[in-house]
Amino acid sequence: MRRATKRTNHTPNSGSLADIAFLLLIFFMVTTSLHREYSISMRLPPSYDGEPGKISESKVLSLCINEHNEYLIENTLYKNPQAEDLSAFIDQFIIQNIEPYISIQIHPATEYESYINILSIIKESIRQSKSSYAEKNFGKKLDKLSVAELDLLKSKYNIKISETEIETTI
Repeated sequence: MRRATKRTNHTPNSGSLADIAFLLLIFFMVTTSLHREYSISMRLPPSYDGEPGKISESKVLSLCINEHNEYLIENTLYKNPQAEDLSAFIDQFIIQNIEPYISIQIHPATEYESYINILSIIKESIRQSKSSYAEKNFGKKLDKLSVAELDLLKSKYNIKISETEIETTI
């Protein structure tokens, strides 16, 4: 007679396998740090499908940043410009022109820091110009203006900033 043999099951217990997978999932969720991406908040203009308008060259301030992070401002090369010099130049341009346009052209190999630097200088110059105009004409600081005064200030300082990437050829 044949002896009865015990049959053994060679599959792992699926209950404990699910527990291990769940514990690994919790472990990786707890130990992984998710970094929040910070960005620059900018208001984009509304979309426009019409023909581009013509702008007088005298109303356009041209700023270029090349691959060596050098600034070309109105055909003058600045290797290491000081923020005060750039700010004074931009201030003077804003005062001299009604509805000025600031055109920023950036080379693809430009360091991000150079772009942020020039953008912050431009924004600070615009803010300083608005602030001095408000104190001179309204006798108030910029943050104390009424809605009507702010509207008048916005119409006076209607400054447009254009950003483009310089096309490179290989």
